[in-house]
Amino acid sequence: MKKAILIIAGLIILGGIAAFVGYKYYYNKPHTDYVETKTEVQINAKRLWVDYSMNKDIAGPKYTGKVIEVTGSIMRVEVVNDLTIVVFAYKRGDFGDEGIRVTMLPEYAQAAKGINPFKNVTIKGLCTGYNDQDVIMENGSIVGAQ
Repeated sequence: MKKAILIIAGLIILGGIAAFVGYKYYYNKPHTDYVETKTEVQINAKRLWVDYSMNKDIAGPKYTGKVIEVTGSIMRVEVVNDLTIVVFAYKRGDFGDEGIRVTMLPEYAQAAKGINPFKNVTIKGLCTGYNDQDVIMENGSIVGAQ
């Protein structure tokens, strides 16, 4: 009986250690610095949206998963909870404006709110794909002085 209790206690301790190591690995893995990451594609914002909306099967491999700089004039900046989203809108669809939505990094949120909608801006971010309405970009930062 003592042997069984020792084996069970040993397994519980090993399970706890494995869970702790897994937790530390998952939450402490290095994160990509998208501000410093080299840009893979520089493109006009409208051109990016047209490429995806015309044929997402061709545009997907060219842009999805890549760090992209898009240049164009924005329609508006949306604030949802703690997220700041810059919207380049090119078409009015059934569910609202369609175009490019860039979720900004927290350190660029305030600067994004001050962007003039009628002036060209260059925003860099990770393109994560197209949802049949919008090109989705994450980890956005403003390039250059605005």
